[in-house]
Amino acid sequence: MKTIFSAAMLLVSAALYGQAAPAAPAQKGFTIDTNTLLIIFALFLLIPIWVLSNAFITSAKRHYAERIKSGSARILVPLGLVLMSTSLMAQGIAPAPNPGLSATAMTIMLICVISAELLLIIFFAAKTNEFVQKMELKYSPDAKPATIMNWLKEKWAAMNFKPIEEEYKIDTGHSYDGIRELDNIIPPWFTTAFLLTIVFGAGYLYRYHIAKSAPMQVEEYQMAVAAAELQHDEYLKTQANSIDENNVAIMTGADLEAGKKTFTTICAACHKADGGGMVGPNLTDDYWIHGGSLKNIFTTIKYGVPDKGMISWKEQLSPSQMAQVANYILTLKGTNPPDAKEKQGTLYVPEAAAAAADTTAVAADTTAAKAVVQDTLKK
Repeated sequence: MKTIFSAAMLLVSAALYGQAAPAAPAQKGFTIDTNTLLIIFALFLLIPIWVLSNAFITSAKRHYAERIKSGSARILVPLGLVLMSTSLMAQGIAPAPNPGLSATAMTIMLICVISAELLLIIFFAAKTNEFVQKMELKYSPDAKPATIMNWLKEKWAAMNFKPIEEEYKIDTGHSYDGIRELDNIIPPWFTTAFLLTIVFGAGYLYRYHIAKSAPMQVEEYQMAVAAAELQHDEYLKTQANSIDENNVAIMTGADLEAGKKTFTTICAACHKADGGGMVGPNLTDDYWIHGGSLKNIFTTIKYGVPDKGMISWKEQLSPSQMAQVANYILTLKGTNPPDAKEKQGTLYVPEAAAAAADTTAVAADTTAAKAVVQDTLKK
């Protein structure tokens, strides 16, 4: 026992010594790399190795008592642990003048060490089980031989629910108001699912909180919002070319600035930069030749008035550009620039104002009609 414990302490001390490194600048938060995680896992595997090696030596002493007087079995486990400690000592991460092992090489070597430990655990467990089974066969000749198939059959039988006819085998003897208590097992599917959730949780913890190789939920949300905004912008770009005189809408901000730039570049030659009119009509008053609504202005820009010298701009300007110019022209109303051209066309009254005026006129006519009727009745 003391020999095994000493060997285990030797392995731990060697592993810790191999990981010594100069003090690094302090980092915010808790971080741990893959190699450190593997080293911690390898150290934890020493616990079952120590337990199984102790059971292995005890079983071997009982089965081969005459062959273990020299203590050779006691040397087997410490020797294996010392060999593994030598491998771990090669994993030093302290910076050296000469190039050392890369992170990838260190990871591979640590995985090899862990694999060796797992093989050692399997070896001890199998040999201990074999010794125990042989001892049972020696004292119980009728016992079944220790084979993998027999072990699997026993485990499978233990995992199955008992039918009603066999419930007496698992009856604990407790009865409460006629309700019996059975010592039944948890369903195997539930146990399997529970173990899988533990494995998934460990993997999730390592992936998102330790290795940080995948974005967290908040980061995923932010990435999704950014992607949606890009898709929205691309959608608007495609919709900009579908604007026509039927769906043109009011624009503000950057669209008006773009409309002003286009107007100054191609429209000022006929209408002046301030919209006061030159060859073309004045665009700052309330009189319009072809209508003063946004749709009317967009239609005039798009199709032009060839018989009066106004060309069609649908080949030179995109639908969105024509909409921007039409919206900018509406902002020129009432600016009263100097030397503005005389009024042309007819007075344009917005539809809402015209409807309100009609309503007022109807109300006035109704009031006058009521007054005439009342005077007639009085007479």
